[in-house]
Amino acid sequence: MIKIDDWMTVASIGSPYQAPETLGICLRGMVYGHSRFENGDAVRTSVVVKVEGRKVFTRSGSVYRLGRINPGFRKFLKKEKPDWDWRNPIVTK
Repeated sequence: MIKIDDWMTVASIGSPYQAPETLGICLRGMVYGHSRFENGDAVRTSVVVKVEGRKVFTRSGSVYRLGRINPGFRKFLKKEKPDWDWRNPIVTK
């Protein structure tokens, strides 16, 4: 399984005419064990379609195991979402 470290969620890239609330979320971080990238390469995933705890499935068919969260993103979450659960860190709805 692909590991992603220093990760954060980011909005997917859509059409300039697409309403922001219709965009999905992607992950951005450094990957390890990916067949198309070198270990430590910075990537942006395709749209997240399913989350099972710390396992994330994307539209492209890749499955990521969440490693360390980006420190700045963690600080943001602690401030903005005090009930954030590190065991189930990504909510898609």
